[in-house]
Amino acid sequence: MKDRNSIFNLASHAGQFKCSITKHLPLAMQIQRRTLLKIANKLYKQGKQIQWKITDADYRLFADGELVHSNV
Repeated sequence: MKDRNSIFNLASHAGQFKCSITKHLPLAMQIQRRTLLKIANKLYKQGKQIQWKITDADYRLFADGELVHSNV
């Protein structure tokens, strides 16, 4: 929900690109999130603090403040 809300907060800028924002993430981001969620769960079970960031429609996964995975 936090990711979705971040995207909706940026929706006000969508008008200048003649596009709209829907409630569902694009399929590519859904797949990316599902893949990273498996990695995040393993790291969480190891006691690491997990943080997600969305940059330019890509997810970045951080554990204990260090970048673990990025598709950029």
